[in-house]
Amino acid sequence: MEERLSRGAAARAAPPADELLAHVRAGVATATLNRPAAHNAISWNMLLGLRDRLEAWEQDDAVRLIVLRGAGDKAFCAGGDVRTFHAAFREHGSADHEFFTVEYALDFRIHTYGKPVV
Repeated sequence: MEERLSRGAAARAAPPADELLAHVRAGVATATLNRPAAHNAISWNMLLGLRDRLEAWEQDDAVRLIVLRGAGDKAFCAGGDVRTFHAAFREHGSADHEFFTVEYALDFRIHTYGKPVV
C-alpha cells in the first residue's frame, strides 16, 4: 500500500498530494521525492511529510531500514525549491526562514537517525 502525503502551512498554496510517496514493505520504509520535473526540489509539503514519516518510522519496530529516493532519471534532490523562495521574496520582500529552520533540523535528524538510512 502506498501512502500519499501532503502537509503544509495554510498560508502556502497546496501542491499536488503525490509529491512525497511512502510505503513500508518487508521492514524497509521507502520515501520517494516525486517532483522529477523540478529535479525533486523540496517543497514545504515534502519537507513536513518526510519529517513526519521519519518520526513515525523511528518508533515503528517493524521498520528496520529507511530508503530515500528521487523520482525520475535526472536528480535525487536539487535541494530547496528556489523558484518558490524567489517568487515569495519578490511578493513579500522577505525570506522564509521557517522553511530553512525545518529543513536543517531534518538534515540533522537524518544524520543522527536511530536506524540505517540509504
